[in-house]
Amino acid sequence: MLPDSILPPLNLPAPPLRGEKIETSLKQSEIHGIIERVEQGDVGAGDGFHVLVNKFPSLWQILGDIGQLLENHLLGVIGAGSKIRRWAAKEFIEKVRNDLLAGGDSLLEQILIHRIIISHLEVTIRTIRANAAITATSARRRERLLNSAIRRQIAAVQALGELRTAYANSSS
Repeated sequence: MLPDSILPPLNLPAPPLRGEKIETSLKQSEIHGIIERVEQGDVGAGDGFHVLVNKFPSLWQILGDIGQLLENHLLGVIGAGSKIRRWAAKEFIEKVRNDLLAGGDSLLEQILIHRIIISHLEVTIRTIRANAAITATSARRRERLLNSAIRRQIAAVQALGELRTAYANSSS
């Protein structure tokens, strides 16, 4: 159980009554498709994404809360037994977040920046665990997990770069 002090406030929307349908012109498969395209850094998904945000603003608040909860939990894992390591990781994250947000802060960019931060935390945790491996088998497994985490981090950074390039090209 996580301590309440790291939990962000969670403002959940009231659930629909049984049998009540939420009116939307988008089908569930279309919503999933838009979100997947946004995750891949597709600028063309922006119009559909803004429709989702406008129709379901509380959904994005919930996702932000969940993302913050995940970030806090990962910081706790990194800083387990070391307040200095947790503080250093938190300071690094804030600097990276501020530097990346200086380049733009559209909703798509914010999602990708959060993805970069989470992937950085995962790489840090995987590195710590890979260095602590005791057996050769454990070391190989942890090294594979670390490599996968690094690939996800690179993909997140590339997606943000591609999004910003597309934004720059569309405004010129």
